[in-house]
Amino acid sequence: MHTPSKHSFLAAILTAAILLLVGCSTPQPVVSSLSAKPIDTTMHKGLEVSVFDANQVRCDKSTPPVYPAEAKRNRIQGVGVVRIIVDQTGEAIDYTIVASSPTAEFGQAVLDAAKRWKYYPMADEAGRPVIYILEQTIRFNLGEETPPAGGGWNGM
Repeated sequence: MHTPSKHSFLAAILTAAILLLVGCSTPQPVVSSLSAKPIDTTMHKGLEVSVFDANQVRCDKSTPPVYPAEAKRNRIQGVGVVRIIVDQTGEAIDYTIVASSPTAEFGQAVLDAAKRWKYYPMADEAGRPVIYILEQTIRFNLGEETPPAGGGWNGM
């Protein structure tokens, strides 16, 4: 009968600890709305929902928007604003282009990127998860590799 060495036992414990820390079952953090102040409120399916600027909420934006090719070729700068509705679990349930200037390409570029981002739940003052709206503005400037966005590309 083979008995495991101290090194293989230690390796197994370290592997288990790492999987526990970064595994898929790790609960998502709740960002308290106590520290975030809404910029507006709106109605969504009969509920009053708070609207937050992207600088105020946690969102993993590791996939930046792509500068619209035609606008870049024509040396046009612009801005896109997208509104994202996030449910109590942190799942994005709706996306809307709020503004796009000077052409629709900029709003579409932000929308396409926003669909690949990861959102996190928020809680009310009592700690209950709530539906919220995230408003993301991105300015596309020539000469910048990645357009800057509120909240940073990897959260706050």
